[in-house]
Amino acid sequence: MAPEFCALDDIYEITLRSQQLATPPSAPSTEAQFPPSRQPENGRTGLLATFGYISAVLSLFIVPEIFGSAAILLGAYVWRKEQGNRGLTIVILGIAFMLIGLVFTAYFALIDLIPS
Repeated sequence: MAPEFCALDDIYEITLRSQQLATPPSAPSTEAQFPPSRQPENGRTGLLATFGYISAVLSLFIVPEIFGSAAILLGAYVWRKEQGNRGLTIVILGIAFMLIGLVFTAYFALIDLIPS
């Protein structure tokens, strides 16, 4: 039997493996586990939030079907784009004010039909 000789590359590879086994495994990165938080966009969403509040209030008095729906859509967009509850507040106000506006317009439209 002929003796087996190790090449320098084999020695280097064995040394690397022993160093990798000797070092403790690093902690898993938290960046991959959690999605990045959404940063608020103050420019465009702030303007859309203002329009949402205005259309929610207008739905109490003028065409609640249109302005209430606009408030709900604008609130949903702001809720999606921002981190916070401003959009959810606009959606809830849009639904509530639209329903109250529908009752008001039905009452004032039917008040003329009631005989005095």
